[in-house]
Amino acid sequence: SRGDPLPGHALVSSDARVALVADDDAEIRALVSLRLQRAGYRVVEAGDADTAIRMIGDRAPDVAVLDVMMPGGGLEVAARLREHSECAIVMLSALGGAGDLRRAYDAGADDYVVKPFHPSELTARVRVHLEMSRLREELLAASAHEAASLRIALDTRSVTSRAVGLLMAAHRVDADTAFAQLSAM
Repeated sequence: SRGDPLPGHALVSSDARVALVADDDAEIRALVSLRLQRAGYRVVEAGDADTAIRMIGDRAPDVAVLDVMMPGGGLEVAARLREHSECAIVMLSALGGAGDLRRAYDAGADDYVVKPFHPSELTARVRVHLEMSRLREELLAASAHEAASLRIALDTRSVTSRAVGLLMAAHRVDADTAFAQLSAM
């Protein structure tokens, strides 16, 4: 259950980043899950695409490590995640041809790791993609804040311009005099 410790492992914080590990090979799924748990992620596992898609129905994970060739297809899970989420997606596959990589990236993958792989390399790649995702989220939030500030400034300018115009018309003065009168209020 959520946040429960695994035998021999530290308690994973309930606010830890969530990693979905979906692979039909139980050994690889266990290896990847263990490495991510040790790195502090809360891991959910699936052995096929249908189970993975059901698991992401309520809340997308922060990162997904998906086997390309699991039953139902990891590319389907990646495409579904990408429709509704900005989560980091790392694909695993025994195939490493250019066409395989292109299909994975077209489905929304951020990275592609060919099996066999070294577990620490995979953990490092996951960490890098999560950091990039976090930076992207911060940039989007900063952009939204700047856009809101700009709208407020433009609205303030518009109100000030209307007020200056009204004072110019009412008192038959030039813009500088009207603005000075408005500033003195």
